[in-house]
Amino acid sequence: VSLSLHDSPLMPYNGTNNSRTSVHVENTKCQGLLFDIHMDVHNTGNRDGGHAVLLFFSPPTIHRSPQKSLMDFRKVHVGAGATERVQFSIDVCKDLSIVDEIGVKKLALGSHILHVGDVQHSLNLQIE
Repeated sequence: VSLSLHDSPLMPYNGTNNSRTSVHVENTKCQGLLFDIHMDVHNTGNRDGGHAVLLFFSPPTIHRSPQKSLMDFRKVHVGAGATERVQFSIDVCKDLSIVDEIGVKKLALGSHILHVGDVQHSLNLQIE
């Protein structure tokens, strides 16, 4: 998945974009830039059960960002032999942002990894 942030109107253009590794979240107009993640949780057992689905996020390695952090979670009850769908709503500027070394909230450009259990999905944030 690739999400593109355009210089106008989402963010100001200050020369070439090729050298940017992040942008200030406060300088963007990315309200409403959302996407959903849907996952099916299947209970292969013969008893009803509950499960916590943990969504982790690994940003690009810049600004001393954490290697992995918990983004969200859902608790789901799944009947024996049944499947339940879990949905996460991701706000790009809120959920995919990091804080740099001086405390400024930034949106890192490049490859972001979303993890649920052993499943990983990569998405790329870039400026066009």
